[in-house]
Amino acid sequence: MRTHHNATLTCLVNHIALKQPVNVSLLLDVQYTPSFAISREPGFGIPIREGMPVSLKCDVDSNPRAAPLWQKDDTNPPVQQTPDGFLNFTEIRREHSGWYKCTSRHLLGRFSSIGYFLNVRYDVDVTQEPDFDVRELSSTGRHVEVDLGGAVQLACPSGTSGCWSRLEPGSGRLEPLGSSQELKIEQVLYQEAGEYRCVSPNKESLRRLDTLRNSLTVNLTITGRPMVFPTNKSITAVYGQPLTLTIEFCANPAYNKVLWIARDKVVRPGNSEDGIIAYDITNSTTNCHQAVLFLTKVTNSDIGEYSFLVRSPNGLSEGVFMVNMTYASGYIVQSASGSNSATFYVNVVNLLLLLLIFTCCY
Repeated sequence: MRTHHNATLTCLVNHIALKQPVNVSLLLDVQYTPSFAISREPGFGIPIREGMPVSLKCDVDSNPRAAPLWQKDDTNPPVQQTPDGFLNFTEIRREHSGWYKCTSRHLLGRFSSIGYFLNVRYDVDVTQEPDFDVRELSSTGRHVEVDLGGAVQLACPSGTSGCWSRLEPGSGRLEPLGSSQELKIEQVLYQEAGEYRCVSPNKESLRRLDTLRNSLTVNLTITGRPMVFPTNKSITAVYGQPLTLTIEFCANPAYNKVLWIARDKVVRPGNSEDGIIAYDITNSTTNCHQAVLFLTKVTNSDIGEYSFLVRSPNGLSEGVFMVNMTYASGYIVQSASGSNSATFYVNVVNLLLLLLIFTCCY
């Protein structure tokens, strides 16, 4: 774990030939992905009003070290960032309101902190204030893009009560993800892309402003090289029976070529050849698809390796099936030549007898 970084391990040796115990030590160097801590001056909970000085600070903890990089609404911040991670507003203005997050590039990918909504208050007519708040909060939906295998942290707006749910693809139902206002996903997969919502646990909320705050929507997009599931699998087929090989693959950017390699032949989805049918690609979830290869009747020539290849602008991935074969109970393999079949069984019996004699006598 990251808490073990810079820890010292000592091996202590006691032996009858030693007058005193001896020891040897080593220092652990644990590499870990970035975690973020965002602070503010004045502190959180104090209203920010137009014209006052404000500072935002981002601290990144990672090994190797990674530099912080501020973004506002997924673009460059309105003021220059200092090398140590400060955004200093000498006189903050209303147009500085918006979503701020801290990002960092690491050896293992790109990472992002939870989002923080900076709300700058200013004097307006009482009749205009509700309209401003509604307009401000209706734009709090966000889009977060993370590299495959990276980490993402989401947080409900400060000062609100809510918890995170995920919109299930297809059904449209909200699946609760716990009771915390913060959601952290490490080593994200393509299957975790989609729409996440911070929703109020209080269905009887009568304050429209709170309801809008607690309905924050985040669209999470995963990008990277193609991934294939499973990458390696062994399957036992039954002689004379059909066999279906099913594989799932994900890619963003979208794939531009997929193909099967079977019996030293290339079979593309939608085609068939010599009892092998490659069905068209079907969609399963966002950026993920399913490919199916169907063997109408398995014979001895079908034993071996089957490969599925997918390519996108970000790379190439391969999934491999190793097909073995067994015989159904009571099944007799018929050969085109009866003499060949008899010879085969005689050779098998002789081999078994030789093995038995060798075991007993030697």
